[in-house]
Amino acid sequence: MKYYPAEHSPLSPDRAFVVQLRAETDITRARVVGRVEHVVSAHATQFQSVEELLVFIDRMLTRGETAE
Repeated sequence: MKYYPAEHSPLSPDRAFVVQLRAETDITRARVVGRVEHVVSAHATQFQSVEELLVFIDRMLTRGETAE
């Protein structure tokens, strides 16, 4: 097993997400709206805030959807 420092560890597809932002997203006003998909499982959801986006990502990473 190879050791990789955190900043150089390999990127796993099990931890990959596609985030699509809608046109009404305005980062300067903390308005983030769009869709996120977990690449490996293809589970997806719409989100209306950064908090909703992060809840989905956390759920996908902690519920056993990944191989890690």
